Amino acid sequence: GVQASTSLSLSLRPSILLGPTAPLPPSKMADNKNAGKRKAGPLDTLPPICGGAFVTSVIMYPVDVVRAICMANPGTGAGAALKGFLEVHGVMGFVKQGLV
Repeated sequence: GVQASTSLSLSLRPSILLGPTAPLPPSKMADNKNAGKRKAGPLDTLPPICGGAFVTSVIMYPVDVVRAICMANPGTGAGAALKGFLEVHGVMGFVKQGLV
């Protein structure tokens, strides 16, 4: 018990996780092709992921509305459910029904 927790705490030290903290000598930096380029961080992937989630939600919301109508009215086909929803609420109904 005590030995395992000691080795665990030693393995989580930042110097072990991050590696050496000394900067590269200038001669090695000149050889590096990526010198001057910033490494991508966790926040760099956030905008594309959020954009993809937004596009997916916009595309899938009408499908979910049709699915809910079909489940609420057994025997109603997807085409009839979509046609009925558009007749009652119009295209803007997809936006208004989701916000109000």
